[in-house]
Amino acid sequence: MYGHITGKVFDLKPTRVIIEAGGVGFIVHSTISALEKLRIGMEASFWTHTAVRETSIDLYGFETEEDLRVFELLITVSGVGPKSGLAILGVAGVGAIEEAVATGDTSSLTKISGIGKKIAEKIVLELNGKLVTSRKG
Repeated sequence: MYGHITGKVFDLKPTRVIIEAGGVGFIVHSTISALEKLRIGMEASFWTHTAVRETSIDLYGFETEEDLRVFELLITVSGVGPKSGLAILGVAGVGAIEEAVATGDTSSLTKISGIGKKIAEKIVLELNGKLVTSRKG
């Protein structure tokens, strides 16, 4: 639905930012590391994923297209929703996720709050071959 947003930072909280673009304030959920770089009044840009649910429409924002791509792969895994996917990406980062999947290292994923052994195993199994092979060089 929305692929990218650029606008002025209107409000900032630990897990989300409101980006004012075209006179509309869009709530964008993002990683702590991305949000820490922002200040109210500055211009910000995010690659976005729109999560449509029965009760809400949420925007998830990422600094790079690669972060967005990995997030979208993570949420294809059964049991990994957008909030979990954002948490995994925020803690581990793209490189660490790719490494964990490539080597089958579930222990590095289980260190992330809310990710148990079964979910970590699903991530490694279901994303094996999808992360590195689809990476843009």
